[in-house]
Amino acid sequence: NGVTGDVEIGLVTARSPGGHGVSLEGDIGGGVRLTTTVEVSGYRTTTRTISELMALFDEGDDNLDSGSAIVIAGSVVDGVFIARNADIQLYSGSGAGIDIGRGGETITIGTATVPDDFDVLEADEDDAEDTYDYAVVNRGTINSRGIFDGKSTTGFLIGGRDDQGQLRAVILAGDGFLNSSNILARSFDAEAVGLRVGEGTQADTINNEGVIDARSFIGYSDDDLADTSYRQTAAFGIILDEGSAIRQLLNSGDIIASVQEGSLGGGATAVRIDSDSVELVLNEGLISAGIGAPAPTDIDDTDPTRIAIDARNHDGGLTIRQQRAVDENGDPVD
Repeated sequence: NGVTGDVEIGLVTARSPGGHGVSLEGDIGGGVRLTTTVEVSGYRTTTRTISELMALFDEGDDNLDSGSAIVIAGSVVDGVFIARNADIQLYSGSGAGIDIGRGGETITIGTATVPDDFDVLEADEDDAEDTYDYAVVNRGTINSRGIFDGKSTTGFLIGGRDDQGQLRAVILAGDGFLNSSNILARSFDAEAVGLRVGEGTQADTINNEGVIDARSFIGYSDDDLADTSYRQTAAFGIILDEGSAIRQLLNSGDIIASVQEGSLGGGATAVRIDSDSVELVLNEGLISAGIGAPAPTDIDDTDPTRIAIDARNHDGGLTIRQQRAVDENGDPVD
């Protein structure tokens, strides 16, 4: 069943192997607002420690994945707004910190509308609701961490296909998606993705004014946890998948992907564009793919692949423009 009004999510702490922290399955007649801490895990621990102690955990028992921290699987009339104090923490190798989409259906996220002066530093003079140009607005922190070796992580996921192969079509109204704070992903011997815009997603713009940061590290070779994946790291700041319909990617913040020196996996890619619909990438900030940490002392210093913008699978016309940001008076911003 749906909700006719707004949904505001406060403090949630859940240890839920195989389950989500919050799952909104029906349509929302108002808006969805996240305002404080949501912490979700399926693991015995949410702290990574030395290999000797990690080896004490049992594979398939102590490292069971949860689902996503937040799932939005229905249409939302007044958009999704993640407030400054929101802190979404996921410890899992499946799902995402925030996951928008529903298998076999098309959902629409309207432009974000919030009460007057909600989550602002300085009040305005009117009493009217505040409406944003974007359907999804993130001002909080979203952090997805694998903790155990071999656990792939995703900070924010929109659309794509579910486990049964059903398309999860998502339409973001207005200008689309705005991040003005932090979307983070961390993994060990696995893939880390900051923001993934999957197949079936339609949005005019993906706009990053904050930090989208994905990092993958070399795990332990002798903790009996995914040892066959040792050194297999990969990190992607943003992925725009084939079959998504995004017109432009704007960046005035930081988009970062890094892997550890000595990695043998897929390397670091800050932005991967597999969608032919993208016409413009405009960068006024930092797009960086690099080495996040030196190699462990017991392995060779291999040099992983690093790509700032990978558009090799883009078959349409694409303009990539880099320029210095300016203020409202046209003066360069330091």
